[in-house]
Amino acid sequence: MDQRTRERLPALETFARAAADHHRHRLAGLEALRAVPPGATFIVGGAVFVRTKIGGAGARDAAGTLLHYDLAEHRAFWAWAAVEFLRHTGARIEEMLETSHHALVQYRLPTTGEIVPLLQIAPSKTDQERVLLVSPELADVLAAIVRRVRDPRTGGIPLLAAYDYEERIWNPPAPLLFQWDRAGEPSRMTGEFIRRALAEILAFIGLTGTTGRPMDFAPHDFRRMFITDAIRSGLPPHIAQVIVGHTNINTTMGYTPSTPPRPSKPTAPSSPAAAPCAPPRSTAPPPKPSGRTSSATSNAANSPSAPAPAPTAPPASTSTLASDARSSDLTRPNGHGLPRSATT
Repeated sequence: MDQRTRERLPALETFARAAADHHRHRLAGLEALRAVPPGATFIVGGAVFVRTKIGGAGARDAAGTLLHYDLAEHRAFWAWAAVEFLRHTGARIEEMLETSHHALVQYRLPTTGEIVPLLQIAPSKTDQERVLLVSPELADVLAAIVRRVRDPRTGGIPLLAAYDYEERIWNPPAPLLFQWDRAGEPSRMTGEFIRRALAEILAFIGLTGTTGRPMDFAPHDFRRMFITDAIRSGLPPHIAQVIVGHTNINTTMGYTPSTPPRPSKPTAPSSPAAAPCAPPRSTAPPPKPSGRTSSATSNAANSPSAPAPAPTAPPASTSTLASDARSSDLTRPNGHGLPRSATT
């Protein structure tokens, strides 16, 4: 696992840019397909496709291979969203899939009165809830997700009763962020779907490791890279432990691979300090939403923000200062500062 982290951390930015490029490529193909009638030809990336005469968003290339551009764009968007969410939060994949619109809250600093956006991570492996500060990069991702899943007719996010495979129970209906409209019925994302979507990014970019073999990215790799990057950048390990939700600090330190010492000058003693890594930055603006959610807009931009009462101050985070966070499209005031679905 340490070797996986050493190999993938330098390629993280490249992989994140590839995820954004992959979605832009699929979105451009879908828009080009919708611009021509059935049976007509169109060009995407220099390749010629023929739109199928049967209804839908299917097209065939010169070899006759059928590609459903609507499903391809759907997988590409959620792959990009998962990469950005996981690498900016360090959350587990089950925590990501259980994140709902209600997890987006606000907190007013008692000293300055400044309102900062927060993300609540529901109890998962350790049954401990934690709160993360939303950086501007993460805010862009969450806003893109909210715009995509919001129902354009009601303005709210559909409620979905998801099955918890770990607890073997059905959770109460909630406005989950990682859901999609499957033939008019809201359906939740699965871990297997996210893994297949990540594999399509790797096929798109053709990333290889130091041995020349194709490099794969698992959802948990982003959590290991998040912890490693945070500690190497100077974050105290006990703070990183709180952010990622570990009950034992040895578990947190076990996520950080050991590194060889830096070459020292003859007059200076050898130091095993690891080189600090720059914090992750957004690779691209959020992809343009397509499909049924393209006309949906947030009500937060046209209404004043309301603070959420909190008994204690939020924990420390590696995210950018919240004064720069752009929380539009994330929350809507409801009298208590808590976001809610219009259907609740």
